[in-house]
Amino acid sequence: MSPFSKTPRQSTILGAALGVGALILTGCGGGGGGSDSGSNPNGPTPAKQIQQGQSDINSIVRNSSSSNTQTVLQDAVTNFNLARKSLPSNNDAQAGFAISQAALAAIQFSKTLGVTSFALKANAAGPQSRLTRMAQASNALAIWNFPAFLSGSDKLPLPTASDLIPHVMVPHDSLTPVQIQASLVSLDTSLAAAESALSGPLANPSYVYIIADPSHTDSSTATVKVGNAELRTLAALIAVLRSVTNVTTAYSADEGTFNFGADVHTLSPFTLNSTVSPTTFLPGGTFAKLNTDGKTRMATVKTELQATITDAVTAVQSIKTRDNTGYLLNPGTLVTTQQLTNFQTQAQSYQPYLTGVQSVTLNTTNNGVITLKINLNAWFTNPPADLKAFLPTMKVTQSSGGNATLVTTPLPDHTFGGLLPAGVPSNTFNGTIFVTPGETADKLDGDLLSL
Repeated sequence: MSPFSKTPRQSTILGAALGVGALILTGCGGGGGGSDSGSNPNGPTPAKQIQQGQSDINSIVRNSSSSNTQTVLQDAVTNFNLARKSLPSNNDAQAGFAISQAALAAIQFSKTLGVTSFALKANAAGPQSRLTRMAQASNALAIWNFPAFLSGSDKLPLPTASDLIPHVMVPHDSLTPVQIQASLVSLDTSLAAAESALSGPLANPSYVYIIADPSHTDSSTATVKVGNAELRTLAALIAVLRSVTNVTTAYSADEGTFNFGADVHTLSPFTLNSTVSPTTFLPGGTFAKLNTDGKTRMATVKTELQATITDAVTAVQSIKTRDNTGYLLNPGTLVTTQQLTNFQTQAQSYQPYLTGVQSVTLNTTNNGVITLKINLNAWFTNPPADLKAFLPTMKVTQSSGGNATLVTTPLPDHTFGGLLPAGVPSNTFNGTIFVTPGETADKLDGDLLSL
């Protein structure tokens, strides 16, 4: 788990990113707070807007394969948002907005990446595979997909420790890293709004929202209840996705005009005794530097992970103690107690990383295995200003006919700003690198690493 890893097209700094995402709710909810005051005399009343939003969501639940799902979801978001502005204490308006907003954001994000059915290309590597996990997990952001998401595997596609380390995005098809980050920022903004809207409904433990029954889509009347536990499950999934979007956008991915596929000899003459710095084979400018809001985003990662743990544990414990049927999540019906336990266990696995040092075992490029001591909390609270600053410089000890031998200098900081409190293993960075004619910038960066 070197903080730098080579990808087919460019250097990736400090690998990480994941996934969760496409959730929705439907219904003619019960227990909404507020009254039908503040309505627009020239248009639909808030009550009518809530009714239309709920109708939109129900139609999606009963016909999830519809080609106009995004359009219908947008209509739901618009109606619920208008209603909650008039009736901010109405739980149906707030819950409906949160559910439809989360689902819409996930679909928009997936479409931006060119995703089909919430799954990226199977051969995607490195950070793209983490985006794949985001797309896979995004299925759970559609509330009616909760049962399928929880029952799909004993290990859900939730973030791992390496997913929570800052990294610089690699290109994805026609998208640049900057475009990918912009999409992630948009996703986070939308999910933050959904997260905020859930606060009111969650404050009322007895609140219940009614949605179309996803297991009986052929029925126009079958419904299930979405209670506090289901809404907390949604909140947990939103929070874990927000933790990854924030860690992935904390550092700049702006590579400018730098060409990772260019012959590295055009970037450095490799003359005898010359020094080759990391900026020789990595972009300059703001690339890999903490964005202006980067420190706030890193702090948000920790906040959201804690929220994930709290909400997931509370939700699962509540579901397990239910004594009646009719809910979307109910042990023995659409989900099992073991599946709920799996979800709780994975969420709780984040807790140690929020406060202390943990051991992480990783595979190396030469089929070896190393164990690193990692302290993610060090970067959550005090993120480094420039990731490139951790790379060693190299000195040219031999140079002839385009061939050169480079020897690395000691690492500037073996702990990487406290991320690796025990330091980087001595065999993580190759001490001697050979450069040949035609060597590219991304290959040189890869040659520097053993991971």
